[in-house]
Amino acid sequence: MSHQGDARMTGKEVAEEVGVSPDTIDTWVRRGQLRPIPGSGRPRKFWLSQVYTAEAARRIHYKHRKE
Repeated sequence: MSHQGDARMTGKEVAEEVGVSPDTIDTWVRRGQLRPIPGSGRPRKFWLSQVYTAEAARRIHYKHRKE
């Protein structure tokens, strides 16, 4: 996957961007729904596009649970 034009952001920054808590970002990482950029060090960095993908999958999952 090409990340040209994509933003590298910390967990706190991406959490604010998609409207979730930093703990939610950590949960997505533990569940394998999101992966930090390899070698990004601390604080971990994420591709913003991948965070949006994980957040969209979460919304779809919860929408189907409610039906």
